[in-house]
Amino acid sequence: MKKYPYIVAVEDNRILGYAYASAFKERAAYSWAVETTVYLDQHCRGKGIGRKIYLTLENILRCQNIMNLNACIAYTDDKDAYLNNTSSAFHEHLGYTKVAHFKKCGYKFNAWYDMVWMEKIIGEHPEKPEPFISITEIEAKINNILDGNK
Repeated sequence: MKKYPYIVAVEDNRILGYAYASAFKERAAYSWAVETTVYLDQHCRGKGIGRKIYLTLENILRCQNIMNLNACIAYTDDKDAYLNNTSSAFHEHLGYTKVAHFKKCGYKFNAWYDMVWMEKIIGEHPEKPEPFISITEIEAKINNILDGNK
């Protein structure tokens, strides 16, 4: 069963980008936290598309009673042909803060990369939080959010 949103930006039947959430941890204690992911076609960057789909994702997650957003982002200290750290700058611009930095823990493009965790708090942390609500249970609210983003 699908529990979290998956947002896709499409123009003229072409996918421009997407953003989605997944469980941060599978244990019940972490039900109010998710890992967020965003990908954008490199030719579509700087046009506000990534921001729009990520903020739409965030609004839906609020309706699900999510409070913590966590993003795992590849990072390099060196000039690199494949990675320029724009993702961490993008997340920071949207209110995320860096909470962890792991050295050379990811391998891709025949090179080792660092990884940073960034976090954004989007809700209060009450003593007794409302339960997590699956995406399938809030269809009407989602339609209102999506209609407001047209």
